[in-house]
Order: sequence, then structure tokens, then C-alpha cells
Amino acid sequence: MQMLGPYIAPLTFSVPPPSPQRSFIDEMSAKAIERRVRKRENKENKKAEKRLHKQDTQGNDPIIEGDTSDTNSDSSSSTHSASEGQHPDKKMRKIEAKAERKLTKARLEDAAKIHQKKAKKIEKRGHDLERRADKDAKKATEKMQKASNKDEKRSDKRRRKEEEKIASMEFLVIDNLDLE
Repeated sequence: MQMLGPYIAPLTFSVPPPSPQRSFIDEMSAKAIERRVRKRENKENKKAEKRLHKQDTQGNDPIIEGDTSDTNSDSSSSTHSASEGQHPDKKMRKIEAKAERKLTKARLEDAAKIHQKKAKKIEKRGHDLERRADKDAKKATEKMQKASNKDEKRSDKRRRKEEEKIASMEFLVIDNLDLE
């Protein structure tokens, strides 16, 4: 160790800060890193937008999801469509679009009938959505009940096995006898 002494440096925690970038290559590499970071952020933003668009086009009903446009002010698409009198449900939007097309071509006498038909169809769709929500809720409760029954059976089975093991054990008790 004494021979290696001149080659050993003392350990210090006072390290100078990194030197500023001076060369052209250093500046280019810094810009390349910034571009990569921006590109990654853009990709993540596009993926998020695609997911939102996909959810919108699939016709997810925010009432079924437990998310209403009144309580969630962050979702701009649902509040925007609700403010224009459009529904977030795809079928309801189609019903309204069809009614609007008919209204533009129809006479004033037929407009009332078209409005009534539109209202009936929207009401029917609302009932369908409610029934679907009830059915989904029922399925979820049945699934939870089934899972809890399964867990209960497992715990009973474990308890019975432990009781069988305890019953099959033999205990040997040794008392300390003082023989004086």
C-alpha cells in the first residue's frame, strides 16, 4: 500500500460545476437533445389526442362512465358538444343531424312533426342507455359477488386445512421436575 501511496488521491466532495459549452459540437449536441425531447413530447401528445378521439368516435356515454360534462370541466369536447345542443352519444348525434337535414328541406307544417320524432328518438335512446347502464351495473355487482364468494371459499378451505394440521399434531409437554 505504501508503494501505491503517490497514486492515491484523497476523496473530496467539492467538485467544480460543469464547464459551459464552448465548442460548436457541444452546442449542436445540446440542440439535438432538445429536438429529441420535443419530438418525444409531440408523440405523447398525439397518442393522447388519438386516444381521446377514439373514445369520442366509439360513442362513449359520459353518464355511463360516471363522468358528466357538468362535473368535469376539463373535457372540452364534451362541454363543447353539449353547449351546441349536441349529445356526446354517437347515435344521438346522428338522430339530430338527420332531423336537421329534414328540417332544412321541410315545410313549416312538417317541422313540428320532425321535432316530435326527434324528441321521441332521443328519449328512446336515453332509455336504451339507462337500461344498458343498469345491465352493466348488475353485471358488475354479480361479478363482485362471485369474486367475494370465491375468496370466502378459499379462506374456508385454508382454515379447514389448518384445523386438520392442528388436529393431527401431537404435543409433547415436558415439565421441569425438581428432584430434590
